[in-house]
Amino acid sequence: MRRSKRITRNRKVVCVSLLDFARTGQLGPLRCGMSRNELKARLGRPKDWFSCQQPNERETADIWWYGDVEFHFDGDGQADGDDHVWLIFSDHNNFSKGGSSLQISPWVIRNELPRAVFEAALTEANIEYKIVTFPYDPNGCHVVTVGGVDFFFTEHRDHEADPLLGLNGWQMSLRTGKAGE
Repeated sequence: MRRSKRITRNRKVVCVSLLDFARTGQLGPLRCGMSRNELKARLGRPKDWFSCQQPNERETADIWWYGDVEFHFDGDGQADGDDHVWLIFSDHNNFSKGGSSLQISPWVIRNELPRAVFEAALTEANIEYKIVTFPYDPNGCHVVTVGGVDFFFTEHRDHEADPLLGLNGWQMSLRTGKAGE
């Protein structure tokens, strides 16, 4: 009789909190500015990726996905791993799905969360924020926390094709300023 061996890998799981993310701008040890090699050391190789230049090259892809969280790189597409995360982003239906290596505690964050509920949660958590609107998007607004995280909301819908009301996504970017700046 032959026994099959079950192979298990020592997979690290990084646990993060969207409450801490709103406060600090970091997803636990994950942050904008970290190198591709640092991200890979923390989360492993991504299962999904996107590349404009080399569609079949995971190691040099422009975007790595871990679940519904995207990590965008500023690199030159070289395989040296020296490029850096410039954007952490999610506009998917499940903002707290991080795949097998990224466990996300959602706090109050959920798709279509009303802005008033989110602002009340920020106030209760003593997290400063500012409201930002853009002329090109009269139906929406952004709530940018003191940690520099940008949560985007749809306030009005003119057409059925418009995003649903409430929270539609979040991002942390090297280009996003801190609240009050």
